[in-house]
Amino acid sequence: MANWAKSKKDTIFSRLISTTSSFTLVMVLLQMITLAIVWLLAVAGMVAAFRHKNYMSFALLLLTILYFGVITGGPEAYARFRVPIMPFLALIFGIGFTSISEAFKKKQSQQQ
Repeated sequence: MANWAKSKKDTIFSRLISTTSSFTLVMVLLQMITLAIVWLLAVAGMVAAFRHKNYMSFALLLLTILYFGVITGGPEAYARFRVPIMPFLALIFGIGFTSISEAFKKKQSQQQ
């Protein structure tokens, strides 16, 4: 690790940014934004499932996600270990997206 930062001003992060192509940085940023949106809408889906008193599906999806989160997390975390959980996240994402769009439509119709 000592060879990565050659001077006090040169940090690992600045060296990584300077040696990585712009295309790769943009693609990683887009992937992070997309994943953040999926996770946020998945949380909204979990809240919607809980509010609709659909406890069995809520518990099943939550436990599956937590299981994969615990098993695939830690120092050996790679994106490929996240692949089996993505269909479950897509289901919850859909519930969250639908509940937010319905709430938005309801708010729009109340304003008119």
